[in-house]
Amino acid sequence: MGKTSVGIALATPPRPARTPAQGAVSNKISIPPMRRLLITVGIESLSMLVMHAFSKEAKGKIDDKHEGRAALPPGFKDPQQEFARSLHIAERNAKGEPITYGMPTICFMHAMATAAQDLDKYLPARVRRCVHIQGDKVIIRDREGKPAQPIMRDDLVRINRKPATAYRGSFPEWTAAITMEIDGSVFTVEQMVTLLDRAGNCGVGEDRPSKRGGSWGRWRVRRDSVVTVEQ
Repeated sequence: MGKTSVGIALATPPRPARTPAQGAVSNKISIPPMRRLLITVGIESLSMLVMHAFSKEAKGKIDDKHEGRAALPPGFKDPQQEFARSLHIAERNAKGEPITYGMPTICFMHAMATAAQDLDKYLPARVRRCVHIQGDKVIIRDREGKPAQPIMRDDLVRINRKPATAYRGSFPEWTAAITMEIDGSVFTVEQMVTLLDRAGNCGVGEDRPSKRGGSWGRWRVRRDSVVTVEQ
């Protein structure tokens, strides 16, 4: 008679709980409280500011091209109309007439991020996360603090490799007050003021240094104008 083998399941003893080794690093993450600081910094021009806003007409031409609509033949230029369309308008009166002009805040943020790139390759991303300039546009003022009025420029440019005259708004001398909210647990006020000062070498607007190696749209910080409020 053959022998029958019977399998027996052995009970596995429970494993003892692991205890952290001596000197092991804890997995707990410490998150410091956020300090919201509101800083207002005055800047003054080192070179003239030239605007060239992206008009509705220019956007319409791009939409027509993408949607396959026939483009209208180019007509005669109206210098005054082209000059008016080049301006970034910050405020209008009840009649719809421009009161103040300003540069989009994103232009100054780009300048600060570009300046940060010269210091550390990871710094621009940190600046974009922890620094926020208030408002949609930074109002451009004159030396006396009044809303600056633009002057029309006519410059020879190239459009599709063909020479043309561009009529744009310019501000030969200008000032501005930039209000930004920063995370005070990441950056100090002095660091942000210095970074904004360095960003002045990158510039904003047409023919700025960071775009084509130009010289327009540069500024420096007025150190006596810094105001800080902790929220």
